Amino acid sequence: MLHVVDASDVDRKQKEVEVNKILTDLDLEKIPQIRINNKCDLVERFCNKDSINKTSKEVWISAEKNIGIAELRDLINEELFNGIYKGWVSLESSLGKIRSKLFMMGCINEEKISSTGQIYAHIDIGRDELDRFIGVNGFALCEDKDILLEN
Repeated sequence: MLHVVDASDVDRKQKEVEVNKILTDLDLEKIPQIRINNKCDLVERFCNKDSINKTSKEVWISAEKNIGIAELRDLINEELFNGIYKGWVSLESSLGKIRSKLFMMGCINEEKISSTGQIYAHIDIGRDELDRFIGVNGFALCEDKDILLEN
């Protein structure tokens, strides 16, 4: 659950108590939360902090000024998808449906095709999602050197 707090609101502590009470009343307090302290640009002491605290699952951002957004994305990916794999995979040319799915998911950053038709894709994907593809025949993780040797 993403719990967004207006860091500039003088009543933020009281509002947080009220939200947590509602979550308890609905028996939702055990759902893992990421606390997003928004508008940190309006409160100097927040913007001077590290923008992320993974231990408490808390991040300080300014949506308007694009501060801390990458850190928020990383924390969400870590919590929801068991981390992110950023690297190369190889796909046999017969795996067009998987290639298409990776494109639709926005995972493919770069792609190379060897003279033999082997497809190499540099992807950013949640590890849980990646695990779904790993067992597919013709799909494999690979290193930069594998691609250099192939081309």
